[in-house]
Amino acid sequence: MALDAEIDRLLSRWSDLENVLVKEKRWQNMTPDQREALSPTEEMDAIDRQVKGLFEQRRQGLDALPALVARDMRGVASKLQVAVKVMDHERGDGFELFKGAVAEMQDVRCVHCGASVVERRPPSLDAK
Repeated sequence: MALDAEIDRLLSRWSDLENVLVKEKRWQNMTPDQREALSPTEEMDAIDRQVKGLFEQRRQGLDALPALVARDMRGVASKLQVAVKVMDHERGDGFELFKGAVAEMQDVRCVHCGASVVERRPPSLDAK
């Protein structure tokens, strides 16, 4: 989840830079060579490289996730929360039901002590 937050932050910055270029430099009317000559594109290129590396880290973490065995309800909920995040862009049949059920799990309380049964946020995929 920490990787996703960083990816989101970088992509938002990339979008901000693109918007500046569109507004101030008439980006859409420029050739690729003219675009490359502008200084904000250096930062955009750096962001592209960073995001590519983060996508690879995320893929490696996701590849390892199915092999992890959940030992309790919190572990199960954490895996489901990651699955919701991964599936978010697909939005296939049943996604909203699945997403809602995962969200409801966060509100479940122990009948004996009243403590939350699952954590609000799953562990980071890049945790070793």
